[in-house]
Amino acid sequence: MYSYSIPIIIALIITLILFKTRVPIKITEKGTIFINSTFVCVIILFSLLLGFVISNFFTHLSDIRNNITYEILNLRIIYRMLYDSPNSEAVRISIENYLKLFVEIGIPSLEIKQYPAELEIKYNIMNYTIIKYLSDNPTNPFNNDIVSRLSSSEIMKVYIYETNQKKFYIYILILVFILILCVIYFVRLDSKIIQFLIESFFISILVLSLYLLNALNDPFNPKNPISVNLDGYKILLKEIEITNKQIIVRG
Repeated sequence: MYSYSIPIIIALIITLILFKTRVPIKITEKGTIFINSTFVCVIILFSLLLGFVISNFFTHLSDIRNNITYEILNLRIIYRMLYDSPNSEAVRISIENYLKLFVEIGIPSLEIKQYPAELEIKYNIMNYTIIKYLSDNPTNPFNNDIVSRLSSSEIMKVYIYETNQKKFYIYILILVFILILCVIYFVRLDSKIIQFLIESFFISILVLSLYLLNALNDPFNPKNPISVNLDGYKILLKEIEITNKQIIVRG
């Protein structure tokens, strides 16, 4: 579940815990200087890590979105180039079968960051069928264009693998976040109300940052407001099913 209210609520709960568990401690001037210096250092560390990780995650999400867009576009173009060509029935069926499997098990698997082996096999069969058709029909004027539009299932597998590996960055930032909370615990202001408001605002920003990272690293979750839209596969499948039926009726 993704809701912008969740990180705010979490931040308020954390602030309340800090506020309620904080006990009076005598801190010397040197201790105050040390706490303030440590606070600045961990904030700088968190900011640098956050900037790097957000940029990395956003680029990764953009690459996934572009790859899916191009795959749908290329499959549509390949199908349109060949659907009316003689002896292209095997190609039409292989593209349709791949899209059916993608919608049936591919999308649910991607939502949990997995790439099923069955889908990889079906993708390779589709590619083999297209390549075989092109080799059997060397005079087809679209051959070079079609070959340039073929892709590989390995690309999506790599994206899924990298997505799972990127959790490590989130864990590191969570550890730094905990360190920041430990330092904040020893910070003292004269006004408790002002301290509570400042800490609530500051911790909310930190929690929202972690929330954003988690959303960026969950690219296929339909509940994620910035997830990759996979409806293009369903739309293309519907188009191809209708066209194939029209070809059968016409033929």
